[in-house]
Amino acid sequence: MRNVVRYVGVLVAVGCLLPWGQHAVGQPKKAEPTVMQRKLTHAQGVLNGLALADFDLINKHADGLLQARADATWRINETERYLRYSNTFEEQIQSLKKASKNKNLDGAMLAYVDMTMTCVKCHEALRVGKAGKRVDD
Repeated sequence: MRNVVRYVGVLVAVGCLLPWGQHAVGQPKKAEPTVMQRKLTHAQGVLNGLALADFDLINKHADGLLQARADATWRINETERYLRYSNTFEEQIQSLKKASKNKNLDGAMLAYVDMTMTCVKCHEALRVGKAGKRVDD
């Protein structure tokens, strides 16, 4: 039995060293994720942290959201509405971080819901704005 465990351990270790997927020899490297893809990944990470009550995970992904927000490609237009949504998003991440630091799960959940609603409203405004229709808050 010990030999089987060692054998599996060696296979796992070797497997970690081998190139997989897009990084295999002869295949192109995968493109860097866009700022919105990173935002989604970190938002999902925060949700995972909330579900597990893992405040370190919440904080880690909240930091990732702040980094995405600071990315130059984040700012896609200069309208007052877009800037208001973007600033509100950042404030809600700060509230999320504060609640996480204080190990306040209810506060972190509320900040996450508020942040998510801001994202959806902003994306809706951007979609409708492209179609030339007015969106009222």
